[in-house]
Amino acid sequence: MSGSLFRKSFYPILFALYPIVYLYAQNMRYVEPGQIVRSLLIAPALALFFLVYFKLVLKDWERAALLTGLLFFLFFSFGHLANLLSGETGQTHLAVRPALLGLVWLALFLFLSFQIVKRRRPLPGLTVFLNAAGLAFFLMSLGMAARSAASLARSVSADQALLASLRGEQAAAVSVEPAAGARPDIYYIILDSYERADALQKYYHFDNSAFIAALRERGFYVADASRSNYMTTAYSIPSALNLVYIDWLPADLFTRLTSGLETNYVADFLRAAGYQTVTFESGFPMTDKYPADLTAAPPGEDAAPAVLNSFELLLLRTTALRLLFPAQDAGSEAEDPLEMLGGAIEQDFADRRRRVLFAFDHLADYAPGGQPHFVFAHIIAPHNPYLWGPNGEVIDYNGQSFLLGDKIHAERNIRLYTGQLQYVNRLILAAVDRILAASSTPPIIILQADHGHDTFYEWETSTPEGIDLRSAILNAYYFPDGDYRALYPSISPVNSFRVVLNQYFRTRFPLLPDRSFNHPHPNHVPPGTVPRFIEVP
Repeated sequence: MSGSLFRKSFYPILFALYPIVYLYAQNMRYVEPGQIVRSLLIAPALALFFLVYFKLVLKDWERAALLTGLLFFLFFSFGHLANLLSGETGQTHLAVRPALLGLVWLALFLFLSFQIVKRRRPLPGLTVFLNAAGLAFFLMSLGMAARSAASLARSVSADQALLASLRGEQAAAVSVEPAAGARPDIYYIILDSYERADALQKYYHFDNSAFIAALRERGFYVADASRSNYMTTAYSIPSALNLVYIDWLPADLFTRLTSGLETNYVADFLRAAGYQTVTFESGFPMTDKYPADLTAAPPGEDAAPAVLNSFELLLLRTTALRLLFPAQDAGSEAEDPLEMLGGAIEQDFADRRRRVLFAFDHLADYAPGGQPHFVFAHIIAPHNPYLWGPNGEVIDYNGQSFLLGDKIHAERNIRLYTGQLQYVNRLILAAVDRILAASSTPPIIILQADHGHDTFYEWETSTPEGIDLRSAILNAYYFPDGDYRALYPSISPVNSFRVVLNQYFRTRFPLLPDRSFNHPHPNHVPPGTVPRFIEVP
Protein backbone atom coordinates (compact mmCIF):
# COMPACT_ATOMS: atom_id res chain seq x y z
CA MET A 1 0.00 0.00 0.00
CA SER A 2 2.69 2.47 1.07
CA GLY A 3 4.87 1.42 -1.88
CA SER A 4 2.10 2.10 -4.37
CA LEU A 5 1.37 5.45 -2.66
CA PHE A 6 4.98 6.55 -3.13
CA ARG A 7 4.67 5.78 -6.83
CA LYS A 8 1.96 8.47 -7.05
CA SER A 9 3.34 11.94 -7.75
CA PHE A 10 2.38 13.95 -4.67
CA TYR A 11 5.74 15.68 -4.11
CA PRO A 12 4.72 18.95 -5.85
CA ILE A 13 2.25 19.57 -3.00
CA LEU A 14 5.05 19.02 -0.47
CA PHE A 15 7.39 21.28 -2.46
CA ALA A 16 4.73 24.00 -2.11
CA LEU A 17 4.21 23.49 1.63
CA TYR A 18 7.79 23.01 2.81
CA PRO A 19 9.08 26.58 2.18
CA ILE A 20 6.13 28.09 4.07
CA VAL A 21 6.47 25.89 7.15
CA TYR A 22 10.26 26.31 7.12
CA LEU A 23 10.03 30.11 6.95
CA TYR A 24 7.44 30.17 9.73
CA ALA A 25 9.64 27.97 11.93
CA GLN A 26 12.53 30.39 11.42
CA ASN A 27 10.41 33.45 12.27
CA MET A 28 7.91 32.11 14.79
CA ARG A 29 8.88 34.70 17.39
CA TYR A 30 7.65 37.50 15.13
CA VAL A 31 4.75 35.88 13.26
CA GLU A 32 1.25 35.11 14.48
CA PRO A 33 0.07 31.58 13.50
CA GLY A 34 -2.95 32.99 11.69
CA GLN A 35 -0.68 34.90 9.31
CA ILE A 36 0.43 31.72 7.54
CA VAL A 37 -3.02 30.20 6.92
CA ARG A 38 -3.61 31.77 3.50
CA SER A 39 -0.16 30.73 2.30
CA LEU A 40 -0.77 27.14 3.45
CA LEU A 41 -4.03 27.08 1.47
CA ILE A 42 -2.99 28.96 -1.67
CA ALA A 43 0.40 27.36 -2.37
CA PRO A 44 -0.77 23.71 -2.52
CA ALA A 45 -3.88 24.78 -4.42
CA LEU A 46 -1.63 26.40 -7.04
CA ALA A 47 0.56 23.30 -7.13
CA LEU A 48 -2.52 21.15 -7.75
CA PHE A 49 -3.70 23.56 -10.46
CA PHE A 50 -0.37 23.38 -12.35
CA LEU A 51 -0.22 19.63 -11.87
CA VAL A 52 -3.63 19.17 -13.48
CA TYR A 53 -2.91 21.75 -16.19
CA PHE A 54 0.38 20.13 -17.23
CA LYS A 55 -1.31 16.71 -17.17
CA LEU A 56 -3.95 17.96 -19.60
CA VAL A 57 -1.21 19.34 -21.87
CA LEU A 58 1.29 16.46 -21.66
CA LYS A 59 -1.17 13.59 -21.12
CA ASP A 60 1.22 12.21 -18.51
CA TRP A 61 1.12 12.54 -14.69
CA GLU A 62 4.82 11.93 -14.09
CA ARG A 63 6.05 14.58 -16.49
CA ALA A 64 3.35 16.97 -15.25
CA ALA A 65 4.58 16.42 -11.70
CA LEU A 66 8.20 16.98 -12.73
CA LEU A 67 7.33 20.26 -14.41
CA THR A 68 5.26 21.41 -11.43
CA GLY A 69 7.96 20.37 -8.95
CA LEU A 70 10.61 22.19 -10.99
CA LEU A 71 8.48 25.32 -11.21
CA PHE A 72 7.85 25.45 -7.47
CA PHE A 73 11.45 24.58 -6.57
CA LEU A 74 12.83 27.39 -8.69
CA PHE A 75 10.10 29.81 -7.60
CA PHE A 76 10.65 29.31 -3.86
CA SER A 77 14.45 29.05 -3.98
CA PHE A 78 15.01 32.20 -6.04
CA GLY A 79 14.60 34.81 -3.30
CA HIS A 80 16.78 32.91 -0.82
CA LEU A 81 19.62 32.71 -3.32
CA ALA A 82 19.14 36.31 -4.47
CA ASN A 83 19.31 37.55 -0.88
CA LEU A 84 22.37 35.40 -0.24
CA LEU A 85 24.20 36.66 -3.31
CA SER A 86 23.31 40.29 -2.62
CA GLY A 87 24.35 39.89 1.02
CA GLU A 88 21.72 42.44 2.10
CA THR A 89 24.68 44.49 3.29
CA GLY A 90 24.67 47.31 0.77
CA GLN A 91 28.01 46.05 -0.62
CA THR A 92 26.50 44.93 -3.91
CA HIS A 93 24.02 46.39 -6.36
CA LEU A 94 20.81 44.75 -5.22
CA ALA A 95 18.94 45.95 -8.31
CA VAL A 96 21.33 44.12 -10.69
CA ARG A 97 22.08 40.78 -9.11
CA PRO A 98 18.49 39.56 -8.68
CA ALA A 99 17.75 40.61 -12.25
CA LEU A 100 20.73 38.60 -13.55
CA LEU A 101 19.78 35.67 -11.38
CA GLY A 102 16.25 35.94 -12.75
CA LEU A 103 17.57 35.47 -16.28
CA VAL A 104 19.63 32.46 -15.16
CA TRP A 105 16.60 30.97 -13.39
CA LEU A 106 14.42 31.49 -16.47
CA ALA A 107 17.02 29.86 -18.71
CA LEU A 108 17.36 26.97 -16.27
CA PHE A 109 13.60 26.45 -16.17
CA LEU A 110 13.29 26.53 -19.97
CA PHE A 111 16.20 24.12 -20.43
CA LEU A 112 15.05 21.62 -17.80
CA SER A 113 11.39 21.81 -18.79
CA PHE A 114 12.39 21.13 -22.39
CA GLN A 115 14.28 18.04 -21.23
CA ILE A 116 11.25 16.89 -19.23
CA VAL A 117 8.84 17.40 -22.11
CA LYS A 118 11.20 15.75 -24.60
CA ARG A 119 11.75 12.63 -22.46
CA ARG A 120 8.89 10.21 -22.98
CA ARG A 121 9.53 8.20 -19.85
CA PRO A 122 11.01 9.73 -16.65
CA LEU A 123 13.93 8.01 -14.97
CA PRO A 124 12.94 4.83 -13.12
CA GLY A 125 12.36 5.40 -9.41
CA LEU A 126 12.55 9.20 -9.74
CA THR A 127 8.98 9.73 -8.53
CA VAL A 128 9.56 7.55 -5.45
CA PHE A 129 12.79 9.46 -4.69
CA LEU A 130 11.18 12.88 -5.06
CA ASN A 131 8.17 11.85 -2.95
CA ALA A 132 10.49 10.61 -0.22
CA ALA A 133 12.66 13.73 -0.41
CA GLY A 134 9.64 16.03 -0.34
CA LEU A 135 8.13 14.19 2.61
CA ALA A 136 11.45 14.21 4.48
CA PHE A 137 11.89 17.95 4.03
CA PHE A 138 8.29 18.65 4.97
CA LEU A 139 8.51 16.55 8.14
CA MET A 140 11.83 18.21 8.95
CA SER A 141 10.20 21.64 8.69
CA LEU A 142 7.34 20.48 10.95
CA GLY A 143 9.90 19.26 13.47
CA MET A 144 11.68 22.60 13.30
CA ALA A 145 8.36 24.38 13.89
CA ALA A 146 7.62 22.18 16.91
CA ARG A 147 11.08 22.81 18.38
CA SER A 148 10.75 26.54 17.69
CA ALA A 149 7.37 26.62 19.43
CA ALA A 150 8.76 24.87 22.52
CA SER A 151 11.83 27.10 22.53
CA LEU A 152 9.69 30.21 22.10
CA ALA A 153 7.51 29.25 25.06
CA ARG A 154 10.61 28.83 27.23
CA SER A 155 12.11 32.03 25.85
CA VAL A 156 9.00 34.13 26.49
CA SER A 157 8.86 32.88 30.06
CA ALA A 158 12.56 33.65 30.54
CA ASP A 159 12.14 37.08 28.90
CA GLN A 160 9.28 37.99 31.24
CA ALA A 161 11.32 36.88 34.24
CA LEU A 162 14.29 38.96 33.09
CA LEU A 163 12.14 42.05 32.47
CA ALA A 164 10.47 41.63 35.86
CA SER A 165 13.89 41.44 37.49
CA LEU A 166 15.19 44.50 35.62
CA ARG A 167 12.07 46.46 36.56
CA GLY A 168 12.53 45.48 40.19
CA GLU A 169 9.00 44.08 40.47
CA GLN A 170 9.71 42.08 43.61
CA ALA A 171 10.97 45.12 45.50
CA ALA A 172 8.16 47.23 44.01
CA ALA A 173 5.47 45.14 45.74
CA VAL A 174 3.37 45.35 42.58
CA SER A 175 -0.36 45.75 43.10
CA VAL A 176 -2.98 46.63 40.54
CA GLU A 177 -5.19 48.31 43.12
CA PRO A 178 -5.36 52.11 42.83
CA ALA A 179 -3.98 54.05 45.79
CA ALA A 180 -7.29 55.67 46.67
CA GLY A 181 -10.57 56.81 45.15
CA ALA A 182 -11.68 56.43 41.55
CA ARG A 183 -9.26 55.22 38.89
CA PRO A 184 -8.28 58.16 36.65
CA ASP A 185 -8.04 57.89 32.90
CA ILE A 186 -4.40 57.93 31.80
CA TYR A 187 -3.32 59.64 28.58
CA TYR A 188 0.14 58.93 27.22
CA ILE A 189 0.55 61.32 24.28
CA ILE A 190 3.81 61.05 22.33
CA LEU A 191 4.50 64.19 20.29
CA ASP A 192 7.13 62.95 17.89
CA SER A 193 10.28 65.08 17.73
CA TYR A 194 8.96 67.84 20.04
CA GLU A 195 11.98 69.87 21.15
CA ARG A 196 12.49 71.16 24.70
CA ALA A 197 11.89 74.89 25.13
CA ASP A 198 15.40 75.91 26.16
CA ALA A 199 16.92 73.96 23.24
CA LEU A 200 14.51 75.66 20.84
CA GLN A 201 15.72 79.00 22.16
CA LYS A 202 19.40 78.05 22.13
CA TYR A 203 19.65 76.37 18.71
CA TYR A 204 16.67 77.73 16.76
CA HIS A 205 16.25 81.15 18.44
CA PHE A 206 12.59 80.29 18.84
CA ASP A 207 10.66 81.33 21.95
CA ASN A 208 8.20 78.63 23.04
CA SER A 209 7.68 80.05 26.52
CA ALA A 210 4.05 81.02 25.88
CA PHE A 211 3.13 77.38 25.25
CA ILE A 212 5.00 76.18 28.34
CA ALA A 213 3.27 78.87 30.40
CA ALA A 214 -0.11 77.75 28.99
CA LEU A 215 0.57 74.19 30.15
CA ARG A 216 1.53 75.37 33.61
CA GLU A 217 -1.59 77.53 33.82
CA ARG A 218 -3.61 74.36 33.21
CA GLY A 219 -1.86 72.64 36.10
CA PHE A 220 0.93 70.75 34.31
CA TYR A 221 4.36 70.09 35.72
CA VAL A 222 6.93 70.71 32.95
CA ALA A 223 10.25 68.89 33.39
CA ASP A 224 12.37 71.63 31.85
CA ALA A 225 15.65 69.66 31.82
CA SER A 226 14.30 66.35 30.50
CA ARG A 227 16.13 64.28 27.91
CA SER A 228 15.14 61.20 25.93
CA ASN A 229 16.83 57.97 26.94
CA TYR A 230 17.51 57.11 23.30
CA MET A 231 17.71 58.96 20.00
CA THR A 232 14.95 57.14 18.14
CA THR A 233 11.28 56.24 18.53
CA ALA A 234 12.03 52.53 18.10
CA TYR A 235 14.06 52.49 21.32
CA SER A 236 12.54 55.30 23.39
CA ILE A 237 8.91 54.20 23.52
CA PRO A 238 9.49 50.49 24.30
CA SER A 239 11.86 51.58 27.08
CA ALA A 240 9.26 53.92 28.60
CA LEU A 241 6.40 51.42 28.39
CA ASN A 242 8.46 48.59 29.87
CA LEU A 243 10.19 50.69 32.57
CA VAL A 244 13.66 49.42 31.60
CA TYR A 245 16.74 50.51 29.73
CA ILE A 246 16.71 48.33 26.63
CA ASP A 247 20.50 48.33 26.25
CA TRP A 248 20.44 45.95 29.23
CA LEU A 249 18.72 43.27 27.16
CA PRO A 250 20.01 40.17 25.32
CA ALA A 251 19.77 40.25 21.52
CA ASP A 252 16.56 38.20 21.10
CA LEU A 253 14.61 40.17 23.69
CA PHE A 254 16.02 43.47 22.40
CA THR A 255 14.79 42.59 18.90
CA ARG A 256 11.35 41.66 20.16
CA LEU A 257 10.94 44.85 22.21
CA THR A 258 12.06 47.14 19.41
CA SER A 259 10.06 45.51 16.60
CA GLY A 260 6.70 46.60 18.05
CA LEU A 261 4.85 47.26 21.29
CA GLU A 262 3.34 43.82 21.87
CA THR A 263 5.62 43.48 24.91
CA ASN A 264 4.14 46.32 26.92
CA TYR A 265 4.26 46.27 30.71
CA VAL A 266 2.22 49.44 31.24
CA ALA A 267 -0.67 48.23 29.04
CA ASP A 268 -0.64 44.79 30.71
CA PHE A 269 -0.54 46.30 34.21
CA LEU A 270 -3.40 48.70 33.57
CA ARG A 271 -5.51 46.09 31.80
CA ALA A 272 -5.15 43.90 34.89
CA ALA A 273 -6.27 46.91 36.94
CA GLY A 274 -9.51 47.11 34.96
CA TYR A 275 -8.49 49.66 32.35
CA GLN A 276 -9.51 49.51 28.72
CA THR A 277 -6.54 50.30 26.48
CA VAL A 278 -7.01 52.59 23.49
CA THR A 279 -4.55 53.49 20.77
CA PHE A 280 -4.75 55.94 17.88
CA GLU A 281 -3.58 54.92 14.44
CA SER A 282 -0.28 56.74 13.80
CA GLY A 283 0.86 55.41 10.44
CA PHE A 284 4.15 54.40 12.09
CA PRO A 285 4.38 50.57 11.88
CA MET A 286 6.28 50.10 15.11
CA THR A 287 3.82 51.92 17.37
CA ASP A 288 0.79 50.68 15.45
CA LYS A 289 1.76 47.20 16.70
CA TYR A 290 0.15 47.98 20.03
CA PRO A 291 -1.88 45.50 22.11
CA ALA A 292 -4.93 47.74 22.49
CA ASP A 293 -8.51 46.80 23.22
CA LEU A 294 -9.67 49.60 20.91
CA THR A 295 -7.91 51.22 17.97
CA ALA A 296 -9.15 54.64 16.83
CA ALA A 297 -8.49 55.66 13.25
CA PRO A 298 -9.92 58.15 10.75
CA PRO A 299 -12.98 56.83 8.91
CA GLY A 300 -11.97 54.39 6.22
CA GLU A 301 -8.47 53.66 7.48
CA ASP A 302 -9.47 50.74 9.65
CA ALA A 303 -11.96 49.48 7.07
CA ALA A 304 -9.34 48.47 4.50
CA PRO A 305 -6.79 46.11 6.01
CA ALA A 306 -3.52 45.45 4.20
CA VAL A 307 -3.84 43.04 1.30
CA LEU A 308 -0.79 41.09 2.50
CA ASN A 309 0.30 40.52 6.07
CA SER A 310 3.90 40.73 7.25
CA PHE A 311 4.56 36.99 6.89
CA GLU A 312 3.22 36.96 3.34
CA LEU A 313 5.47 39.89 2.41
CA LEU A 314 8.42 38.08 3.95
CA LEU A 315 7.52 34.91 2.06
CA LEU A 316 7.25 36.74 -1.25
CA ARG A 317 10.72 38.16 -0.74
CA THR A 318 12.06 34.59 -0.68
CA THR A 319 10.45 33.71 -4.02
CA ALA A 320 10.90 34.77 -7.61
CA LEU A 321 8.60 37.69 -6.81
CA ARG A 322 11.69 39.15 -5.09
CA LEU A 323 12.24 40.78 -8.48
CA LEU A 324 9.20 43.00 -7.94
CA PHE A 325 10.50 44.49 -4.70
CA PRO A 326 12.48 47.74 -4.98
CA ALA A 327 16.21 47.50 -4.55
CA GLN A 328 17.40 49.16 -1.39
CA ASP A 329 20.69 49.51 0.36
CA ALA A 330 20.31 47.81 3.75
CA GLY A 331 21.72 50.87 5.45
CA SER A 332 19.48 53.28 3.61
CA GLU A 333 16.22 54.87 4.64
CA ALA A 334 15.13 55.32 1.02
CA GLU A 335 11.51 54.58 0.27
CA ASP A 336 9.99 52.60 -2.54
CA PRO A 337 10.61 54.69 -5.68
CA LEU A 338 6.93 54.37 -6.58
CA GLU A 339 6.07 56.08 -3.32
CA MET A 340 8.33 58.99 -4.19
CA LEU A 341 6.12 60.06 -7.07
CA GLY A 342 4.57 63.44 -6.46
CA GLY A 343 0.97 62.22 -6.45
CA ALA A 344 1.75 59.46 -3.97
CA ILE A 345 3.46 61.94 -1.66
CA GLU A 346 0.51 64.31 -1.83
CA GLN A 347 -1.78 61.44 -0.85
CA ASP A 348 0.59 60.41 1.92
CA PHE A 349 0.65 63.97 3.25
CA ALA A 350 -3.15 64.08 3.22
CA ASP A 351 -3.30 60.80 5.13
CA ARG A 352 -0.83 62.09 7.69
CA ARG A 353 -2.83 65.28 8.23
CA ARG A 354 -5.99 63.27 8.67
CA ARG A 355 -4.41 60.97 11.28
CA VAL A 356 -2.88 63.82 13.27
CA LEU A 357 -6.07 65.89 13.31
CA PHE A 358 -8.21 62.85 14.08
CA ALA A 359 -6.08 62.01 17.13
CA PHE A 360 -6.20 65.54 18.54
CA ASP A 361 -9.93 65.85 17.83
CA HIS A 362 -10.87 62.52 19.45
CA LEU A 363 -8.54 62.15 22.42
CA ALA A 364 -11.32 63.40 24.71
CA ASP A 365 -13.83 60.83 23.44
CA TYR A 366 -12.81 58.46 26.23
CA ALA A 367 -12.95 61.04 29.03
CA PRO A 368 -16.56 60.66 30.22
CA GLY A 369 -17.22 58.26 33.11
CA GLY A 370 -17.48 54.48 33.04
CA GLN A 371 -14.59 52.06 32.64
CA PRO A 372 -11.21 53.82 33.04
CA HIS A 373 -9.10 54.12 29.91
CA PHE A 374 -5.41 54.08 29.15
CA VAL A 375 -5.10 56.11 25.96
CA PHE A 376 -1.89 55.81 23.96
CA ALA A 377 -1.45 58.26 21.09
CA HIS A 378 1.77 58.46 19.09
CA ILE A 379 1.27 61.61 17.03
CA ILE A 380 3.76 62.14 14.19
CA ALA A 381 4.08 65.88 14.75
CA PRO A 382 5.87 68.26 14.86
CA HIS A 383 8.14 65.67 13.19
CA ASN A 384 8.53 66.12 9.43
CA PRO A 385 7.11 66.01 6.83
CA TYR A 386 6.07 69.61 7.28
CA LEU A 387 2.34 69.62 6.68
CA TRP A 388 1.21 72.96 8.17
CA GLY A 389 2.37 76.49 8.62
CA PRO A 390 2.11 78.27 12.00
CA ASN A 391 -1.57 79.15 11.52
CA GLY A 392 -2.60 75.73 10.25
CA GLU A 393 -2.26 76.62 6.57
CA VAL A 394 -1.68 73.47 4.52
CA ILE A 395 1.72 73.18 2.85
CA ASP A 396 1.46 71.29 -0.44
CA TYR A 397 4.26 69.07 -1.67
CA ASN A 398 4.40 70.33 -5.28
CA GLY A 399 7.80 68.74 -5.81
CA GLN A 400 9.34 70.43 -2.76
CA SER A 401 11.27 67.45 -1.42
CA PHE A 402 12.59 69.55 1.48
CA LEU A 403 9.20 69.20 3.14
CA LEU A 404 10.39 65.72 4.03
CA GLY A 405 13.29 67.32 5.91
CA ASP A 406 16.15 69.47 4.72
CA LYS A 407 19.22 69.52 6.96
CA ILE A 408 21.35 70.93 4.16
CA HIS A 409 19.46 74.23 4.32
CA ALA A 410 19.27 74.54 8.10
CA GLU A 411 17.44 77.87 8.19
CA ARG A 412 14.62 76.62 6.00
CA ASN A 413 14.38 73.39 7.99
CA ILE A 414 14.17 75.34 11.26
CA ARG A 415 11.55 77.70 9.85
CA LEU A 416 9.35 74.85 8.64
CA TYR A 417 9.75 72.90 11.87
CA THR A 418 8.98 75.79 14.19
CA GLY A 419 6.05 76.82 11.99
CA GLN A 420 4.52 73.37 12.28
CA LEU A 421 5.29 73.29 16.00
CA GLN A 422 3.27 76.48 16.54
CA TYR A 423 0.22 74.92 14.94
CA VAL A 424 0.72 71.70 16.91
CA ASN A 425 0.79 73.80 20.10
CA ARG A 426 -2.71 75.05 19.34
CA LEU A 427 -3.92 71.51 18.70
CA ILE A 428 -2.37 70.23 21.93
CA LEU A 429 -3.91 72.91 24.13
CA ALA A 430 -7.34 72.49 22.54
CA ALA A 431 -7.19 68.71 23.06
CA VAL A 432 -6.05 69.09 26.68
CA ASP A 433 -8.88 71.53 27.37
CA ARG A 434 -11.42 69.10 25.93
CA ILE A 435 -10.01 66.21 27.98
CA LEU A 436 -10.09 68.20 31.21
CA ALA A 437 -13.59 69.51 30.54
CA ALA A 438 -15.03 66.10 29.63
CA SER A 439 -13.37 64.05 32.39
CA SER A 440 -15.74 62.98 35.16
CA THR A 441 -12.64 62.11 37.22
CA PRO A 442 -9.56 64.32 36.78
CA PRO A 443 -7.15 62.38 34.51
CA ILE A 444 -3.43 61.73 34.35
CA ILE A 445 -1.91 63.22 31.19
CA ILE A 446 1.67 62.78 30.00
CA LEU A 447 2.78 64.92 27.06
CA GLN A 448 6.15 63.59 26.03
CA ALA A 449 8.45 63.56 23.03
CA ASP A 450 10.26 60.37 22.04
CA HIS A 451 13.28 62.41 20.93
CA GLY A 452 14.10 65.97 19.92
CA HIS A 453 14.63 67.51 16.50
CA ASP A 454 17.61 66.76 14.28
CA THR A 455 18.69 69.75 12.19
CA PHE A 456 22.25 69.48 13.59
CA TYR A 457 22.23 65.77 14.40
CA GLU A 458 23.94 63.14 12.23
CA TRP A 459 23.74 59.48 13.14
CA GLU A 460 27.27 58.46 12.22
CA THR A 461 29.12 61.70 12.94
CA SER A 462 27.15 63.23 15.78
CA THR A 463 28.49 66.32 17.56
CA PRO A 464 27.79 67.31 21.19
CA GLU A 465 25.45 70.03 19.88
CA GLY A 466 23.60 67.58 17.66
CA ILE A 467 23.18 65.08 20.49
CA ASP A 468 22.02 67.81 22.84
CA LEU A 469 19.40 68.92 20.33
CA ARG A 470 18.27 65.38 19.51
CA SER A 471 17.90 64.31 23.15
CA ALA A 472 16.26 67.47 24.60
CA ILE A 473 12.53 66.75 24.83
CA LEU A 474 9.23 68.18 25.93
CA ASN A 475 8.11 66.23 29.01
CA ALA A 476 5.01 67.50 30.85
CA TYR A 477 2.70 65.86 33.41
CA TYR A 478 -0.80 66.54 34.64
CA PHE A 479 -1.70 64.74 37.88
CA PRO A 480 -5.27 64.92 39.20
CA ASP A 481 -4.20 65.75 42.75
CA GLY A 482 -1.54 68.26 41.69
CA ASP A 483 1.04 66.40 43.79
CA TYR A 484 4.28 66.67 41.83
CA ARG A 485 6.72 65.96 44.65
CA ALA A 486 7.95 62.78 42.94
CA LEU A 487 8.77 64.67 39.72
CA TYR A 488 11.90 66.69 39.05
CA PRO A 489 13.30 68.76 36.14
CA SER A 490 15.53 66.06 34.62
CA ILE A 491 13.10 63.12 34.83
CA SER A 492 13.34 60.98 31.68
CA PRO A 493 10.75 58.68 30.04
CA VAL A 494 12.11 55.48 31.61
CA ASN A 495 10.96 56.82 34.98
CA SER A 496 7.62 58.33 33.92
CA PHE A 497 5.43 55.32 34.65
CA ARG A 498 7.49 54.32 37.65
CA VAL A 499 6.28 57.58 39.21
CA VAL A 500 2.70 57.16 37.98
CA LEU A 501 2.36 53.58 39.21
CA ASN A 502 4.02 54.38 42.54
CA GLN A 503 1.81 57.39 43.17
CA TYR A 504 -1.53 56.01 41.95
CA PHE A 505 -1.25 52.20 42.25
CA ARG A 506 0.69 51.64 45.49
CA THR A 507 3.81 50.20 43.83
CA ARG A 508 7.31 51.00 45.02
CA PHE A 509 9.38 50.96 41.87
CA PRO A 510 12.78 52.55 42.52
CA LEU A 511 13.58 55.42 40.17
CA LEU A 512 16.44 54.72 37.79
CA PRO A 513 19.31 57.10 37.05
CA ASP A 514 18.23 59.33 34.16
CA ARG A 515 20.60 58.46 31.34
CA SER A 516 20.72 59.27 27.64
CA PHE A 517 22.43 57.13 24.98
CA ASN A 518 23.69 57.71 21.48
CA HIS A 519 23.65 54.76 19.10
CA PRO A 520 23.54 53.85 15.39
CA HIS A 521 20.34 54.29 13.44
CA PRO A 522 18.16 51.15 13.79
CA ASN A 523 18.31 50.63 10.00
CA HIS A 524 22.08 50.25 10.31
CA VAL A 525 21.91 47.53 12.99
CA PRO A 526 22.18 43.93 11.69
CA PRO A 527 19.07 41.89 12.54
CA GLY A 528 19.28 39.97 15.79
CA THR A 529 22.01 42.11 17.31
CA VAL A 530 22.14 44.85 19.95
CA PRO A 531 23.75 48.09 18.76
CA ARG A 532 26.53 49.82 20.61
CA PHE A 533 25.06 52.29 23.08
CA ILE A 534 27.25 55.16 24.26
CA GLU A 535 26.07 57.16 27.25
CA VAL A 536 26.24 60.88 26.62
CA PRO A 537 26.77 63.52 29.33
